Amino acid sequence: MNIYIIIAIALVLWVIFKRPLGTLLNIPKLKIVHAKIAAKEQQKPISSYYPFSHYIITFEIEDGRAVCFSVPGVVYESFSVGSKGTLAYAGKRFRKFKIDSN
Repeated sequence: MNIYIIIAIALVLWVIFKRPLGTLLNIPKLKIVHAKIAAKEQQKPISSYYPFSHYIITFEIEDGRAVCFSVPGVVYESFSVGSKGTLAYAGKRFRKFKIDSN
């Protein structure tokens, strides 16, 4: 086998395995912050071809920014505007919201 091919393969493997897999796949880090539900919005179906509602919750996070997430209907119905708690999200994806117990 040619020495250049071996070096090329070794270099590719080194680049792949020297970094965590999440950075190679561009997976956003999970963020956990204190937040308050600022608004809820239910968008009705536009056509009969897609007869499902779209649910959006807007959170005001601890640094004052507002972040919006599309959530399943069950999650949408579980919380009310003004609820405070801990929000977990990764990039543009909602993961979990747990209401504070106090």
